[in-house]
Amino acid sequence: MEKLNIRRPKLSVIEGEGSGWHPSSPARRAPKLRVIEGGGEQVDPSEALSTDELLEELKRYIAAGRYFEFRDPDWRVGRFCNSQEVDLFYQEDPEFNQQVKAEFCARCGVRMPCLLGAVETGEDLGVHGGADLSQRRLIAVEIRNLTGRDIAGF
Repeated sequence: MEKLNIRRPKLSVIEGEGSGWHPSSPARRAPKLRVIEGGGEQVDPSEALSTDELLEELKRYIAAGRYFEFRDPDWRVGRFCNSQEVDLFYQEDPEFNQQVKAEFCARCGVRMPCLLGAVETGEDLGVHGGADLSQRRLIAVEIRNLTGRDIAGF
């Protein structure tokens, strides 16, 4: 796979094999991706939030009484990922996922509802709210510690 830490790319699924892939599809084949050149900024994988940074943001979010905002479907309107192929968020390559988290999730204004929705429903695939599965597991433990809620699937 082409390394993505060049210029801030727009990512797209190449038509043909793999396009239309979804984690629930029986074949479970990942799509072939390409980088559409034209971006100007450098993409720095370190722009993705660390687990500790996500946990700090989560604590502020919970303290502000906003935990259940993920239940309102209107939060999805503001997602950066709305204009992208869903396939980009369901890759198995950790380096690629770090790029996705830096490109989309780190700058997204609805990161917390996305993350909490994935944690609450036990989503075990993909990048959601800037977190992969291992991060979501740690976040679920922290939610349990902070709120006493038993999180489904974790």
